[in-house]
Amino acid sequence: MSIVGFSPESQNDVFKVVSAILNLGNIHFKNAGDDVAEIENRNQLEITAKLLQVPVNDLEEALICHQVKTGKDVIKKNISVSKVKFLIYLLFFQR
Repeated sequence: MSIVGFSPESQNDVFKVVSAILNLGNIHFKNAGDDVAEIENRNQLEITAKLLQVPVNDLEEALICHQVKTGKDVIKKNISVSKVKFLIYLLFFQR
């Protein structure tokens, strides 16, 4: 990467993002009842959040919650495990 002009800092940033993307596949979800997803292995979530430099709770909410804005209100709803997996699949394979 140095040959094409990436600084050491930029190389490190690229490696962090690639590592975070790969680590997303290590996050496992379980059904917490009433068709609601819950993260099974929080340690993998924490690693991914650290790599992406985002708060753990924000990443968790982004993965397992759906937000709808209605006028001035924002409604948050937890989603099912199958929907979480489908949305992660779309992140990587939708063209």
